[in-house]
Amino acid sequence: MRAATGITAIALGGTALLIVVSVVLDLIKKVDAQVSMREY
Repeated sequence: MRAATGITAIALGGTALLIVVSVVLDLIKKVDAQVSMREY
């Protein structure tokens, strides 16, 4: 049971990390697009 819950925690943590990374990358792309638009 402990091993299973540990694996589940790692899986959930990894999924949450992937979501956070994708959101951060999306924000960076939006900011970069705005900055490049202002430069031109």
